[in-house]
Amino acid sequence: MFLAPDLGQETRVSDARPQDPALPQLPAHIRHEWVLVTPELAKGYLETMRKNRSKSRLSKGVLAGNLEEGNWFGAISVVFFDGSDPMRAWDGQHRFEAILEAGKPAWMQFVIGVTEQEAEYIDTGRSRTRTDWYTMTGVVDANRQAVLSRALAMYEKYGIDGTRNPSGLVLTPAEQDKWVNVPGVIESVRAGTALRGAIGANQGYAAYAVFQTAARGADGTVTALDPDGFWESVRSGVGLQDGDPALTLRNFMIRSDKSGRLPADERLMQHYLLATAWNKHVLGQSWAKPSPRFELKNGKKVFPASQVPDYLPIDTRKRHIGALREAFGPVKGS
Repeated sequence: MFLAPDLGQETRVSDARPQDPALPQLPAHIRHEWVLVTPELAKGYLETMRKNRSKSRLSKGVLAGNLEEGNWFGAISVVFFDGSDPMRAWDGQHRFEAILEAGKPAWMQFVIGVTEQEAEYIDTGRSRTRTDWYTMTGVVDANRQAVLSRALAMYEKYGIDGTRNPSGLVLTPAEQDKWVNVPGVIESVRAGTALRGAIGANQGYAAYAVFQTAARGADGTVTALDPDGFWESVRSGVGLQDGDPALTLRNFMIRSDKSGRLPADERLMQHYLLATAWNKHVLGQSWAKPSPRFELKNGKKVFPASQVPDYLPIDTRKRHIGALREAFGPVKGS
């Protein structure tokens, strides 16, 4: 059994503040300590802790990323222990695993002496999402900005794979927060909302497509949200001829939305449609009809994430032929 050593005054601090007899008394069986948890101590606590939930690679990865970024705060890293000797943790396995993965010590607040009856109510409240946090801090259109900022952060960190199939990829709050309220994001969110109202597009994917295809200056700042008028054409349908990617996208999305016949993996399918229409437009190619290919998985028709191309920003000189080749394979004109 692992027994935590006496860490001394510098690394273990008991909360011994006197209680006001005029106020309700704190439980006598509970004590609080601040502990600088090293990787060695974290390993020991993991070996002695009570049986817990199955481990989540994502949770551990996010916490390790927070620690490495300097965004680990002891005041909110509370771990509950029983009163046994040696004491065993009721929770905290992902935080201990994160300390091991990062190889760095971190301050944590221990609440020691928690009974089984009390421990039953650990983590029984609702988890806070990024949308919740953005709403609480006054971010404009918090829900849609949360969706768009996550997509942009995933693309920045993982490239094309981050937009094709983002499930299972680690993203820290700081990496996502970087994309909140940046120039062009609010306007892209509004454009995505307009495309949702006009053709039934997924708001998040539509906003992402608009933002990624905007024209930018040398410093990366958005200078024109829709310089070719492509997304406005998709929204309005004005002046479009047969074979125009904007018209093909518009017609397919409207029919699918009204009939409810979008195939399995509807969001991936919409991502594919938005990206493909834009890429055809960039290359100056006609696009008469979407031709997605499906696979059977467990007897059901699914749309594979590998078919979803990347969204491409404007380049009036080379038009991103290299990136198109990466997204589609060989393309005409490459």
